[in-house]
Amino acid sequence: MSVKSALTAIGDKLRSLLGVTDKYSLSEMPSAIENVYGKGRSDGNVDGQAFGYSKGVEQGKLDEYNRFWDEYQQNGNRYQYSYSFAGPAWNDETLNPKYELKSPTSSAAINLNYAFYYNTGITRTPHIVSTANVTWSGTFTQAKNIKTLNISGVIGSNFDVRHLTQLEKSSFTTVRDCLLKSASGKTVTFSKTAKEANFTADEWTAFWSEYGNWEIGLA
Repeated sequence: MSVKSALTAIGDKLRSLLGVTDKYSLSEMPSAIENVYGKGRSDGNVDGQAFGYSKGVEQGKLDEYNRFWDEYQQNGNRYQYSYSFAGPAWNDETLNPKYELKSPTSSAAINLNYAFYYNTGITRTPHIVSTANVTWSGTFTQAKNIKTLNISGVIGSNFDVRHLTQLEKSSFTTVRDCLLKSASGKTVTFSKTAKEANFTADEWTAFWSEYGNWEIGLA
């Protein structure tokens, strides 16, 4: 490469980095190089501030999230959740607890009575860990937009989700698989609308073939 070609290539690179169309003499190239350095430092400072601000906001949100749920759920020790998530103000974004909904001890059952009463803002529940002695009185009353139930453990008492008309098929399976097979005189009640959207009559019969101790209700 000739000296002229080399200088032209350097000039082209400087113009590209600075976003200009100026032609440089040999004596002007050092100051152009200084300008490239200055531009890089300025751009880096702006980008660094934006990155730092973004990270700071993210950390602030995380700190606030932890502070709220640590208080609201007593650092994971809360088990009295009666009416705790009632009403339409909660939604899938805000109802995202830090801790599972469960009893911190084996001696005390979690209280979920009316926990989601008239909550029309959520489409899925947080994770609930159930034990056989949990009662579900009015838990899902008029929580009509819930499609997904995130429940594990054992359901040993009457369970009523008749108002969940949009319940997904996978949530029927979730509930059934949690039912205590040895329980007797207990009823699980689903929405007839949700059942008919997910099962044929034959499929419904087969679905409950191993749960003869339970009365299966539709409303």
